[in-house]
Amino acid sequence: MDRPPKPPIVWLFAGIFITPLFVNTVYLILSRWPVRRFTVASDWTFFVLSIAVGVFCVTRCPLPVISRVAWSLLYTLFAGWFLLFYNLIFVCMVFKDCL
Repeated sequence: MDRPPKPPIVWLFAGIFITPLFVNTVYLILSRWPVRRFTVASDWTFFVLSIAVGVFCVTRCPLPVISRVAWSLLYTLFAGWFLLFYNLIFVCMVFKDCL
C-alpha cells in the first residue's frame, strides 16, 4: 500500500503559521461585526479549531513520528498562548472592546 504524497514544505509552513491566524481573524470579524453574535463556546471552538489546523500541518511534516508528536505538543502550547493574546489585542484594537 502506497503512502499519500507529502505536500510541499512551503504549504506546510503556510498552514502552520498563516492559516490559524486567518481562521481566527475571520471568525472574530464575522462574529462581532456588524452584529455581535458570539458566545464563549463559539470563541473557544474556533480557538481550538485554529490550533488544530496548525497541528494538522505539523503532523504532515517530513519528520520522524516522535518528532511530529513533540512538535505538535510544543506547537499547541505556543500557538495557544499566541492566539490568546492575539484575540485580546485584536478585539481591543478593532472593536474597542478591551478588558
